[in-house]
Amino acid sequence: MKIQVTGERPADGINVTGGQQSTVIEVNTGAVFSVNGQSGAVVIDGVTDWINASLAPYSADRSGLADATAAIQAAINSCPVGGVVYLPRGVYKTTATLTIPDGVSLRSSHANMMVGPGMGNADYPCYIQPVAPFTGTSVIQIVADNTDISGEQHLTDLMLDGSLLGGSSIDGIYARGNVQNVVMDRVCVRQMPNNGIVTASRTSDGTYP
Repeated sequence: MKIQVTGERPADGINVTGGQQSTVIEVNTGAVFSVNGQSGAVVIDGVTDWINASLAPYSADRSGLADATAAIQAAINSCPVGGVVYLPRGVYKTTATLTIPDGVSLRSSHANMMVGPGMGNADYPCYIQPVAPFTGTSVIQIVADNTDISGEQHLTDLMLDGSLLGGSSIDGIYARGNVQNVVMDRVCVRQMPNNGIVTASRTSDGTYP
């Protein structure tokens, strides 16, 4: 959700909790701030189709120091069908599998390149970085068990960096069952200890993505 202050020269701006000031800001549902210097809380009601997982109430850590798994998954779970969960530039430490439900998009601001011969290890801090000990078998999963169909997930401008997982058997992106119409655009899976992208059949009827 974006709020813009217009009609003033110069615009007073919006003072966001934490000291940020801007004439155009992005906030999540329930964010509290003061407008045009007026004291008191202003609450944004309703549901937005664009959720910034780093902002309240999710507050996913972008430093790579604190575990961001629960915050990112909470943002994903709150996202309406057709909506987007956005991860701004940063390093997002995860310790468990993130599950993407039907019709939800997960995107970041930049997918870094692979590191290869002749390339330095320095890169921009913009990726999901799973670390050990890790719960689950993949960094991201899309599953359709029983007789369900799961589809229309979009992964965009996203990087998964498995360089800190060591010798584990974790996959990057895992899909199982009747998974359809998934779009991956500018996605990089780097140094994953097992498969980068893998699909599997569900046990009920052997259906693959």
